[in-house]
Amino acid sequence: MALDFPDNPVAGVTTYNNGSKTWVWNGEVWKVVVEYGPKGDKGDKGDPGDPGPQGVPGEQGVQGSAGAAGTGVTFMGQVATINDLPGSGTQGDAYLVQDDDSLHIHDGTVFVDGGSIQGPQGVQGNTGIQGIQGPPAATYTVDGTTLTITT
Repeated sequence: MALDFPDNPVAGVTTYNNGSKTWVWNGEVWKVVVEYGPKGDKGDKGDPGDPGPQGVPGEQGVQGSAGAAGTGVTFMGQVATINDLPGSGTQGDAYLVQDDDSLHIHDGTVFVDGGSIQGPQGVQGNTGIQGIQGPPAATYTVDGTTLTITT
C-alpha cells in the first residue's frame, strides 16, 4: 500500500496517520511514533457512576377504579383480656379488650389486634364557676360538747 505523506511538512508539527501507524516529520525524514497493534480484549466493567440529578416530576396518573366494598365490622361486645376472646368467629366480628382498650377484629381465621381505640389524653379544661351557697350546718350541744353536722 502506497503512503501519501503531506507536501511541505513542518518539523515536529505535521503528522500523518494511515490507520495502523502514526508518523511525524522530524525535519529530515518521516519517523514512526505510534504503531497500532491488534484490537485487545474487552476490558472489565467499570465502577458505577455517581447518581444523576433529580428529574422533573412526571404527570399525574389517571385515577384508578373504585375498590370493592369492605366486609364491615360487627361489634360483638367486650372481654377483660385477650385470653377471653372467643376461640372462633366470623369475619368482621369485633371485641373490645378492656385490659388495653384495643379492638380485636376477626379476619375469617383469627382475631387480629386493630389497635387501641383510646386517643391521647386531652388538655386540662378551664376551672369551673363558683357553686351556689350550701345550707347552713346544724349545731347541737350534748353534755357540754358541741357537735356540728353539715348536710
